[in-house]
Amino acid sequence: MRISVRVKDQSNLQKLIESLDKLRKTDPLAVIEHTEEGEHIIAGSGELHVEILYNDLCDLAGVPVIKDDPIVSYRETIVEKSKEQCLAKSPNKHNRLFMVAEPIHDDLVKQIEEEKIYPSQDVKARARVLINDFQWEEEHARKIWSFGPDGKGANLLIDCTKAIQ
Repeated sequence: MRISVRVKDQSNLQKLIESLDKLRKTDPLAVIEHTEEGEHIIAGSGELHVEILYNDLCDLAGVPVIKDDPIVSYRETIVEKSKEQCLAKSPNKHNRLFMVAEPIHDDLVKQIEEEKIYPSQDVKARARVLINDFQWEEEHARKIWSFGPDGKGANLLIDCTKAIQ
């Protein structure tokens, strides 16, 4: 769970930032982020944890701190290949992207999590492992667009397009 925090008076912004840094040091489970847009995020393991972090932040800062509505990240697991194809169109309606979701073999997930298979790995070497050990098609094994979440997880986005205009 995550919340965004800000100060009422922008002259107290430095106090907020210093207090967030102190909060990060006091709680190893707290995740404190500062986005490029100037947003300050507090993330914790649940509603109670985030509420405690927010109260501690208010005490540390000594100035009024406003919190926004909580943001809860939902994560789902794919257990079987999707029965329907999903379609997304570009804003100009000239491009269409069709997608299906299917589960990855458990052994492949373990290898990705143990970083035996990773994004910066040589494409040919990675493809060889996927073809030999997991019976992937060669064209799919060589066209992994990204790993996720955050560019390193065990979710894969694969380019399976054919030569179509």
